[in-house]
Amino acid sequence: MAIQGNDKHGYYVVVWKKFYNKTQALGCSYQIYDLNGRQIAFGLINSSGLETTITLPDLKSAVYILRITKNNEVLNNFKLMKY
Repeated sequence: MAIQGNDKHGYYVVVWKKFYNKTQALGCSYQIYDLNGRQIAFGLINSSGLETTITLPDLKSAVYILRITKNNEVLNNFKLMKY
């Protein structure tokens, strides 16, 4: 799994690497937290295309945590920097 994006405009894409498949992505979700632990966004991972676009243009410049989960188990955490 990888994150691609434009930090300045708050546009991010969660990309499942080639060793993942649609079955593994099925049922996954994402949550975005600020550094105080407040959840500020959430959504489902697109299992059909193996890419999920997350758009956060209204967030102020800061560091955020993107958490990927499946069945309440954390699969990965990423640091997002919006400037």
